Amino acid sequence: NWTGATTVDARSEPVSFPKVATDSVGNAISVWVQPDGTASSIWSSRYSKASGWSAPQLLETSSQLAGSPTIAVNDNGYAVAAWTRNDGTRNNLYGSYYTPGSGWNAPTLLENYDGYGQGELGTVEQPRVVISKTGESLIVWLQTGPGWYSSSQGKIVSMVYANYYRPGQGWSGRTKIDRSVVGTSSTPSVVMDLNGAITVAWSWEAI
Repeated sequence: NWTGATTVDARSEPVSFPKVATDSVGNAISVWVQPDGTASSIWSSRYSKASGWSAPQLLETSSQLAGSPTIAVNDNGYAVAAWTRNDGTRNNLYGSYYTPGSGWNAPTLLENYDGYGQGELGTVEQPRVVISKTGESLIVWLQTGPGWYSSSQGKIVSMVYANYYRPGQGWSGRTKIDRSVVGTSSTPSVVMDLNGAITVAWSWEAI
């Protein structure tokens, strides 16, 4: 049966793009976008079966606009969140890792591609994330580039990229996983099985 609805945020500004993920025993972490008084920021709250929802916590405090949060939690309560942050020209990708008992680490810039030219700005869209039972994580996203521009179609080409996290080692770096044929991609999706094998799927259109 459903419980009664609970207000998780603590501010008067509107909430958007809420996401939630849970561990194997029913504890959960939610992330969302909400202004912090300066700009739209990423907030988080953890649900414990014993004590309910925690007070909201800011995951980043930049004055730049944040959006598109995503989150994954494993059975041991470790979590990874990712989101975009606009620097005034493009959306960049940031991520943070949650360790039970320690909380969230400082946000990490997960890519530094700033575009090739011809109006192509290297903007990030639609981040997705998974995490294994041992804490390894993969984030995938769409990003324009590297410098591919279809003048006949009059549009910028988006491709799928990934960044892999290994506990104790950190993030591996931005890697293109898309096709090498000229085309544009959209709607990436990622899943991980119990053994840590990862499958990524996306739509692709030749141009």
